[in-house]
Amino acid sequence: MIRAGIIGATGYAGGELVRLLLGHKDVEIAWYGSRSYIDKKYAGIYQNFFKLVDAGCMDDNMEKLSEEADVIFTATPQGFCAAQVTEELLQKTKIIDLSADFRIKDVEIYEQWYKIK
Repeated sequence: MIRAGIIGATGYAGGELVRLLLGHKDVEIAWYGSRSYIDKKYAGIYQNFFKLVDAGCMDDNMEKLSEEADVIFTATPQGFCAAQVTEELLQKTKIIDLSADFRIKDVEIYEQWYKIK
Protein backbone atom coordinates (compact mmCIF):
# COMPACT_ATOMS: atom_id res chain seq x y z
CA MET A 1 0.00 0.00 0.00
CA ILE A 2 1.36 3.40 -0.99
CA ARG A 3 0.79 6.19 1.53
CA ALA A 4 0.23 9.51 -0.24
CA GLY A 5 0.02 13.06 1.02
CA ILE A 6 -1.53 15.90 -0.92
CA ILE A 7 -0.50 19.52 -0.39
CA GLY A 8 -3.24 21.72 -1.84
CA ALA A 9 -5.94 19.05 -1.52
CA THR A 10 -8.76 21.59 -1.37
CA GLY A 11 -7.99 23.32 -4.67
CA TYR A 12 -9.41 22.23 -8.01
CA ALA A 13 -6.46 20.03 -9.02
CA GLY A 14 -6.13 18.70 -5.47
CA GLY A 15 -9.80 17.74 -5.32
CA GLU A 16 -9.51 15.86 -8.61
CA LEU A 17 -6.38 14.13 -7.35
CA VAL A 18 -8.22 13.04 -4.19
CA ARG A 19 -11.03 11.63 -6.33
CA LEU A 20 -8.57 9.68 -8.50
CA LEU A 21 -6.49 8.36 -5.60
CA LEU A 22 -9.54 7.25 -3.59
CA GLY A 23 -10.36 4.94 -6.49
CA HIS A 24 -6.88 3.41 -6.56
CA LYS A 25 -6.73 0.11 -4.69
CA ASP A 26 -3.04 0.44 -3.80
CA VAL A 27 -3.10 4.00 -2.41
CA GLU A 28 -4.04 5.31 1.01
CA ILE A 29 -4.25 9.09 1.42
CA ALA A 30 -2.47 9.91 4.66
CA TRP A 31 -2.52 13.71 4.48
CA TYR A 32 -5.00 16.23 3.09
CA GLY A 33 -3.05 19.48 3.10
CA SER A 34 -4.69 22.90 2.90
CA ARG A 35 -3.58 26.31 4.12
CA SER A 36 -7.12 27.68 4.02
CA TYR A 37 -8.91 24.87 5.86
CA ILE A 38 -6.49 23.60 8.54
CA ASP A 39 -8.32 21.43 11.11
CA LYS A 40 -11.57 21.41 9.09
CA LYS A 41 -13.05 18.13 7.87
CA TYR A 42 -12.21 17.48 4.22
CA ALA A 43 -15.74 16.22 3.57
CA GLY A 44 -17.07 19.49 4.96
CA ILE A 45 -15.35 21.29 2.10
CA TYR A 46 -16.06 18.70 -0.59
CA GLN A 47 -19.35 17.29 0.57
CA ASN A 48 -19.44 14.69 -2.20
CA PHE A 49 -16.74 12.84 -0.19
CA PHE A 50 -18.81 12.70 3.02
CA LYS A 51 -18.92 8.89 3.14
CA LEU A 52 -15.43 8.45 1.70
CA VAL A 53 -13.16 10.77 3.70
CA ASP A 54 -13.30 11.26 7.46
CA ALA A 55 -9.95 13.04 7.73
CA GLY A 56 -9.34 16.66 8.55
CA CYS A 57 -7.16 19.06 6.61
CA MET A 58 -3.60 19.55 7.78
CA ASP A 59 -1.06 22.29 7.17
CA ASP A 60 1.57 22.15 4.43
CA ASN A 61 4.48 20.97 6.59
CA MET A 62 6.36 18.96 3.96
CA GLU A 63 9.08 17.92 6.41
CA LYS A 64 6.57 16.23 8.73
CA LEU A 65 4.61 14.84 5.80
CA SER A 66 7.76 13.29 4.33
CA GLU A 67 7.97 11.08 7.41
CA GLU A 68 4.36 9.89 7.00
CA ALA A 69 4.02 9.44 3.24
CA ASP A 70 5.77 7.47 0.52
CA VAL A 71 4.85 10.13 -2.02
CA ILE A 72 3.83 13.78 -1.74
CA PHE A 73 1.68 15.37 -4.41
CA THR A 74 1.73 19.15 -4.58
CA ALA A 75 -1.30 20.74 -6.21
CA THR A 76 -0.22 24.29 -5.45
CA PRO A 77 0.41 27.52 -7.35
CA GLN A 78 3.70 28.01 -9.18
CA GLY A 79 6.58 28.82 -6.86
CA PHE A 80 5.46 26.86 -3.81
CA CYS A 81 7.11 23.53 -4.56
CA ALA A 82 10.34 25.07 -5.86
CA ALA A 83 10.65 27.01 -2.60
CA GLN A 84 9.92 24.00 -0.35
CA VAL A 85 11.68 21.02 -1.92
CA THR A 86 15.21 20.28 -0.76
CA GLU A 87 17.65 17.47 -1.48
CA GLU A 88 17.12 16.25 2.09
CA LEU A 89 13.36 16.06 1.52
CA LEU A 90 13.88 14.13 -1.72
CA GLN A 91 15.99 11.59 0.20
CA LYS A 92 12.96 10.79 2.39
CA THR A 93 10.09 10.63 -0.10
CA LYS A 94 9.07 11.06 -3.72
CA ILE A 95 7.45 14.30 -4.80
CA ILE A 96 5.07 14.75 -7.72
CA ASP A 97 4.50 18.42 -8.45
CA LEU A 98 1.41 19.32 -10.46
CA SER A 99 2.56 22.91 -10.99
CA ALA A 100 5.09 24.04 -13.59
CA ASP A 101 7.94 24.54 -11.12
CA PHE A 102 10.04 21.69 -12.48
CA ARG A 103 8.57 21.43 -15.97
CA ILE A 104 10.49 24.30 -17.52
CA LYS A 105 14.23 23.63 -17.36
CA ASP A 106 15.39 27.10 -18.42
CA VAL A 107 15.22 29.38 -15.36
CA GLU A 108 15.01 32.56 -17.43
CA ILE A 109 12.02 31.29 -19.40
CA TYR A 110 10.31 30.17 -16.17
CA GLU A 111 10.84 33.58 -14.55
CA GLN A 112 9.64 35.40 -17.66
CA TRP A 113 6.55 33.23 -18.02
CA TYR A 114 5.43 33.05 -14.36
CA LYS A 115 6.89 36.36 -13.11
CA ILE A 116 8.52 34.49 -10.19
CA LYS A 117 12.23 34.48 -9.34
